[in-house]
Amino acid sequence: MDHSRLVGLISKIVRDIHDPGGAAGNLRVDENSRLFGPNGLFDSVGLVSVILAVEQDVSSAAGRAITIADERAA
Repeated sequence: MDHSRLVGLISKIVRDIHDPGGAAGNLRVDENSRLFGPNGLFDSVGLVSVILAVEQDVSSAAGRAITIADERAA
């Protein structure tokens, strides 16, 4: 999977989770968007949702399992 396709996939996931109804259709998300922390789009629960969705969607698109985070990182 190339860089631009991956950024597009993650950006879509972030928009869908941040605004599931699509009410904020002008939400700008790119590789420089702050996901967590001061002025971030998500709290810790939202960030976990994004990570899980990225793992699932990238795994499906790439045809193999990926892991972004696991319990050993804690």
